[in-house]
Amino acid sequence: MRVTHSRAQIRPRQLNFHYQSSHARARRSSTRFTRSSGERVDANVLNASAKFAYAWVTLGYVAPSALASGRLGETSDVEYLAIVALTCETIKAYATYRVVNDSNDDVLRDAVEGWASGRAVLDGVAFGAVACVCARVVDGASAMLFGASDGIDKIDTAALATSADGGALATSAAAIAACVVAPALEEFFFRGFLYDDLITRSGSNALAVTISSMVFAVAHFSPRDVPSLATCGVVFAFAKSTPSGLPAAVVAHAVFNASVLVERALAS
Repeated sequence: MRVTHSRAQIRPRQLNFHYQSSHARARRSSTRFTRSSGERVDANVLNASAKFAYAWVTLGYVAPSALASGRLGETSDVEYLAIVALTCETIKAYATYRVVNDSNDDVLRDAVEGWASGRAVLDGVAFGAVACVCARVVDGASAMLFGASDGIDKIDTAALATSADGGALATSAAAIAACVVAPALEEFFFRGFLYDDLITRSGSNALAVTISSMVFAVAHFSPRDVPSLATCGVVFAFAKSTPSGLPAAVVAHAVFNASVLVERALAS
């Protein structure tokens, strides 16, 4: 037991980005996991991931497209589509909370502790700015190397929020969906649940960052955005590793999404 503890203490210092607060969370998770068999833990994680994937696809793609009733690409129903997007995103957020909290109730506790640090907003804005710069550099490089490749057809909240045909209601609904609800639910699962679980299982921060970031990127079903989204995932994981924890990652994600809206608005 002493040897295992020593390795856990050395590895984060070598990577130089995982702070003591995150170690405390990982130790709590590790202690909880040792109380049940490995098979039970695997079943819980797989069950939670399957439920999240179902909610992600159903409420993120299938339901919005069905409710749009063929109106994707139309400009006359911008308000309707924005409300549909916000509604589905909110339900998806609640489903994500239920799934994650049922499997690991430490996630919500860690989020509360992160806000209590008082630095969540400052840390989040700083990491969000880094994500904005890095993502655009990666986007430019990947476009030159691989060209553009479209993802699957879905409601684009950024386009709705910046559409000239939408009023205040459409802009507000789409902006809330993109900059408040989506960052919270995505960080709650990808960094609050998956990232921490991978650290507990592998003992490697680098592996946890890599896998959680790639899953985050691929889950958006947009091949052209995978490199930049994976890069953002890495930055958000660094934000999660600060004393501010999950709230810093949520704020960083919100800042990045807001930058996309601003960029779209300026371009139009």
